[in-house]
Amino acid sequence: MAEILELLKNRTEEDRTRLLTPEQRQAWDSTCIDIDGQTVPRHLDRPSAGFAVPIWQGDIVIASLGLYLLLSRLRQTDDKKLSEAVSQAARAISKCEQKEAYMQETMSGKERILAAMSGQIPDRVPVQLGITNMFSVYQQGLVGWDVYAYHKQPMWRVVADTQRRFGLDGYLYLRPAVIRRPGDPPRKTTLTRLNENKLERRTVIHTPEGDLTSAETIMKNESPTVTEGLIKSERDFALWLKYGFPDDTDYDLASISEPIAYMGHNGTCAGSASIPGLHALTDLFQGRLAAATYFITDYPDYLDLYREKAERHLLRAVEQVIDAGVDYIELSGSGMLTLSTPDLFRQLCLPFIRKAAAICSQAGILVEVHCCGKARLVVEDLYRETAVNSVNPLQPPPMGDCDLAKIKQSFGDRLCLKGNVGVTHPLLFGTPDDVERDVLRCLEAAKAGGRFILFSEEGIGALTSAENVTRYVAAAKAYGAY
Repeated sequence: MAEILELLKNRTEEDRTRLLTPEQRQAWDSTCIDIDGQTVPRHLDRPSAGFAVPIWQGDIVIASLGLYLLLSRLRQTDDKKLSEAVSQAARAISKCEQKEAYMQETMSGKERILAAMSGQIPDRVPVQLGITNMFSVYQQGLVGWDVYAYHKQPMWRVVADTQRRFGLDGYLYLRPAVIRRPGDPPRKTTLTRLNENKLERRTVIHTPEGDLTSAETIMKNESPTVTEGLIKSERDFALWLKYGFPDDTDYDLASISEPIAYMGHNGTCAGSASIPGLHALTDLFQGRLAAATYFITDYPDYLDLYREKAERHLLRAVEQVIDAGVDYIELSGSGMLTLSTPDLFRQLCLPFIRKAAAICSQAGILVEVHCCGKARLVVEDLYRETAVNSVNPLQPPPMGDCDLAKIKQSFGDRLCLKGNVGVTHPLLFGTPDDVERDVLRCLEAAKAGGRFILFSEEGIGALTSAENVTRYVAAAKAYGAY
């Protein structure tokens, strides 16, 4: 205790002047608060890149000086309160030491992420977050349907800008547009304003054998919701199989060149492809999961045909997207086990993942699998049977079944693990201190030996506080150095 108190006492105005540049001093002086008649600099927790270095450097003084003033006011109080304050000071000093290490970053966001995915040890644990579209829209002060429906600016830019704002190691999942050919069934999409807060976007695919229709509702400041599934009958499913998976589909690779350039070295851009399976059919059926399940049970012959067509179509997409200059390939299978069964996963999903990973390996590009919900079995099969490099988001109970420490112990020698901070608690409903504790839990479980990227267990809620996200990033950078 005596050593800590002495350290705190020695932080003076002279120290502050010596440690800070004129620009940093200005930032310090512009962010002061008055505590009991004393002017005390406060932590300006802004995520912009321009403030990152002065804040981290200034924290050494802020934490120490500020806590000394606190302790000086507690000298006449009981020993318990004094002891608690000293403990806080010790933790703050430890944080500052770790933050000094952060100041010595030697890698860009892109380099750091790719190093972790490929089994190298980066300068620190990459810190990413499931930045959702609507969280980004809210943080940028935009109107949801201006982006979703009217395309006043591309959603990828809104998301990328939000990641930069909070100082995250950025990432984008990109799918190039399909090049429509003269012989393809024509599509017509209409956007109708139903009232001051609701739009309907309706799509009609005119096949030679009949129309397929779907619709979604877009609220003013909410993400779209499917209100009419494309497949409503056996006839619709047959038409979708026949016309939805052309063997010679080509993709407009130029359509993703702009986001790749915009991201630059701040983070990675992954080419994204869907994994076929019951989870994918759920989004297409009128009646969702129940309807899709009943259909494949009643018409099992369609299942093999679907797998064959989907595999051929999607593997062609993987091959072409590799040529677009992406950093790696992301295979997306949301809820592969939560919305399906282990048998169906191994029948529909695993063969495709195995083939896609082999294509990526041969091309010298990394591949990651996304599976939210229950994923422990998925991780095990990926580890044993595929050349996949990384897996996310490793949801813990109750929504998932991934104990990060156990998964690290069993599979972390080959797979890069990306997850598992809670989105409901602590990120949405917890305090900044709760967030920091969960970050430390994940770092303790999976940081050692590399092959770990800090990430949320799923996309964060649109109403997640900026304060919690800021603390998430700060804690990750403070304690994530190798």
